[in-house]
Formats: sequence, structure tokens, C-alpha cells
Amino acid sequence: MASYVLYFFFFFYFCTSATSNSTSKPRHKWVGPIGQRNITVDVNGSGDYTTVQAAVDSVSANNRKNILIHISAGVYVEKVVVPASKPYITFQGEGKNTTVIEWHDQASDRGPDGQLLRTYRTASVIVYASYFSARNISFKNTSPAPLPGMHGWQASAFRISGDKAYFSGCGFYGAQDTLCDDAGRHYFKECYIEGSIDFIFGNGRSMYKVSMLLF
Repeated sequence: MASYVLYFFFFFYFCTSATSNSTSKPRHKWVGPIGQRNITVDVNGSGDYTTVQAAVDSVSANNRKNILIHISAGVYVEKVVVPASKPYITFQGEGKNTTVIEWHDQASDRGPDGQLLRTYRTASVIVYASYFSARNISFKNTSPAPLPGMHGWQASAFRISGDKAYFSGCGFYGAQDTLCDDAGRHYFKECYIEGSIDFIFGNGRSMYKVSMLLF
């Protein structure tokens, strides 16, 4: 039910605001998800999958269902990518202090293709899909903080590149460039964001309601 309230919020807040512009082009009718699927992830093996990425991979491309991925308490040491073809996914943790996804990439590291990752590809979790949401979970980049004058140590915890994402009760932890609010429109409610240099950056248009920023 909460997911449908979320979709209504975005439809009302973002779409109706555009109607004030008389020169706006006609928009297609918005169509939400059809049906629901629940997936459980447990690092100890008691769920459908032991890794978050495996759960994401199990979702069909061009997904039209509301996907709830319940992530049990634990630390999930993995890099997670949600592709653009898989919208309507929710990560539901058991508390930002008990459910954590973490990885350790830095901008100076090289990816599988041998190229430097640079800042935008360092995020522990990267979401390209629209209508993503996360509740009661934390995202961390455990790479150490750079010393003054050091270069190539940017290390993001989370990157959101899809449109109309929602975060509630989440934690974002890193040192340099913690949260990459890359593109799209997003809503952060009662979240905790910790970092130092440029710890929130990007071209996204977001609202941060009753969130704590520590730098």
C-alpha cells in the first residue's frame, strides 16, 4: 500500500506542478505497476537469495510489477546495480543501523574493462531505474577518507540516476562524494547523510525533508 501512496505522491507533486506552464507539451497518461512480487534476501541463507544483486537480477527486464525486496538484517558486502529496464523496485531493510549494503570502490580504481572508474561509477549501489524506493536501510562506501591534497579518492555510497525515487529512514555513509544525486526528481524523508567534501552532488532535483546531514 505504501508503494502506491508513493507513486501518487510523485504523480501529484511533480506532474501537477508542470500544468501551470501553458506552453507544456501534452503528456502521456501515467500508468503504474500491475501486480506485486515479494522477494526475500538473507545473508545467512534463510531467504530466496543471499545477495541483493541476485534478487535484482531475478526481476524481468521491462518490469511492470511492484517489486518488494525485503533485505534481512546483516551487512551485505557487494556492489549493486539496478538497470533502467527494472523500475518499481523497493529495497526494504530492517533498520538503517541493522541492514547495510557496502562496497569500497574509489575513483582511481579500475573497472572490469580496465578503465578508471572515476567518481560516478564508484557508488556501492547504482540505480538507473525510475520509481525506485528504499526504506530503513543504509548504503556505505568503506573506502578511507583522503588526506589533504590526495587525488582520485572520490568514493560514493549511492548513485540515483532514475526519475521519481523515494527514500525513507535511510542512511548514506562515505567520506568524499557520498551521495550522487545524479539526475531526476527524488524525495528523501528522515534520512541520515554523512560525508565531507561534496558529500551531496549531481544534477538531480530533490527534496530533503527532516533529514540529518553530517559533514
